[in-house]
Amino acid sequence: MCEHCTCQTFGPIQDLHADHELMLQMIGLIRSRLKAGGDGDDLTGEIGPLLSLLRTHNAKKEAGIYAMLAQDEPAYIVRLTAEHGPIELLLGALAHSGDGRAFIAGGLRRLKDHIFTDEQDAYPYAFQTLPPGQWDMVDDAHVNTSS
Repeated sequence: MCEHCTCQTFGPIQDLHADHELMLQMIGLIRSRLKAGGDGDDLTGEIGPLLSLLRTHNAKKEAGIYAMLAQDEPAYIVRLTAEHGPIELLLGALAHSGDGRAFIAGGLRRLKDHIFTDEQDAYPYAFQTLPPGQWDMVDDAHVNTSS
């Protein structure tokens, strides 16, 4: 996680960071179950809650921090947002299909890579560049999305 600035202790980023921490714990649990021989059928109980958290988290990001960053960096945000759909589809398929262990591990790796990009790049960039008025809009987006 980001350790080169204090962004993870700041309002909306703190909220998103907490989601990431929980997702990484869930990923760790699922990976442990995979190493113990679990497969898609065994892991639907873990993948379902991860998918639910991911959908809420992505909605907050897309309506809040990503929307504000897109004003100055549209191509970058289009790329980050484009990663959400395939990850959600992959985890959604896993929650219902019982696909194999390598497929599950690949989906978890993609999610973990996306979390790393948010934490190491997008959030610090937003923290350093967005003016106070835009943070108010990000806060509003989080409240409206979480309701």
